[in-house]
Amino acid sequence: MIRSPKATALLAASLCMSFGLVLASCARRAPAPEHEAYIWQRQWTPAVVAAVSLQQSVFAGWRVLGLQVIGSQKIGVRPDLAALARSARPVRLVVRIEGAREPLAVPELMDRLSPLIDEWRSAGLDLSGIEIDHDCATAALDDYASWLRELRGAMPSELKLSITALPSWLDSSALDGVLATVDDSVLQVHAVEGPDRGLFDADAAMRWTQAWGARTPRPFAVALPAYGVRVDTDAQGRVRAVDAEADIERSGASGRELRADPREVAKLLRELADDRPEHLSGYLWFRLPVAGDRRGWSATALATVIAGQALQARFVVESATNAGGSLDLRVRNVGTLDARPPLVDLPSHCRLGDALGRYRLQSTKAALQLAPDPDAWLAAGERMDIGWVRCDETLEQEWMVQ
Repeated sequence: MIRSPKATALLAASLCMSFGLVLASCARRAPAPEHEAYIWQRQWTPAVVAAVSLQQSVFAGWRVLGLQVIGSQKIGVRPDLAALARSARPVRLVVRIEGAREPLAVPELMDRLSPLIDEWRSAGLDLSGIEIDHDCATAALDDYASWLRELRGAMPSELKLSITALPSWLDSSALDGVLATVDDSVLQVHAVEGPDRGLFDADAAMRWTQAWGARTPRPFAVALPAYGVRVDTDAQGRVRAVDAEADIERSGASGRELRADPREVAKLLRELADDRPEHLSGYLWFRLPVAGDRRGWSATALATVIAGQALQARFVVESATNAGGSLDLRVRNVGTLDARPPLVDLPSHCRLGDALGRYRLQSTKAALQLAPDPDAWLAAGERMDIGWVRCDETLEQEWMVQ
């Protein structure tokens, strides 16, 4: 089709205008939210150091527990500063202040915090700010805002001041004063309701995040769960004991496991990508996956969620002949999702055996079965010994199970 010079010029102008609008829209769009991880361990074991090294490419920065305050008691944490420096990631020093009211006086806090700032900088860390993790009572937010203003004035001016925040604060008019005192905030959307509501709910987290985005005038991140806990409650639903990654269990037989499902958290990330609130700048994962952390997500599962890839648990049973002639059995999760290990049906010619670890042996009319305990869990990439059997025929060295 032949156009007149005038029509051609108008078309060119229209295309240029449209293209310019697209470019302007792209230029205005904020960068994609970054992912950082909390390193919350008070004991920096070799496994923690290894986790920092192995996962530094997944995260844009670290939030590192450096000081815990319980009443007037100040408990220092000794991170491996050399490991943090080698990771070449920005670090924020986190101060955890226990209790819902009246944080430690600012001068007393700075007496402990200032030497830590100097030490971390001298070790070569890119220290970008201080984060206060304090579950302030909603009724005390006015006082908290005053405390934060005093702290801001006492801190080095080049360091950012951030806080962790609770969804319950959204109901308070005093929240505006708190948000005005800090450079950015971190909205916690996990473990903020009673155990009967679970550890994480994607729909509630979406509502809170959208409401926070509409409320804050400054950048904020969302703290997401990458862990589980075991909780014991009394008849009224009050928490009596909580077990996390520590070896000592206090919840007893009446405790129950609460886990943040990676698929639910991935759902929230997809929804926020489609309907991103203003000022949302990042996601903070609690906590950094560490080998041996029984209730933390695996590094594989967390990296899969961050990358927006498919999550699936896939299990392989492995058999190996031992010195006594029987077969040792183990299960390996070769998928990307941490999950409950599978029920293993044994061939009918396997007539003798026993279970190990988190498995129990049971029999049906047809054959033996190895069944996992109700709260057994197998992280992606991990193996678990499940038992031994004697069989009249050989078994495959590996076979898939659902």
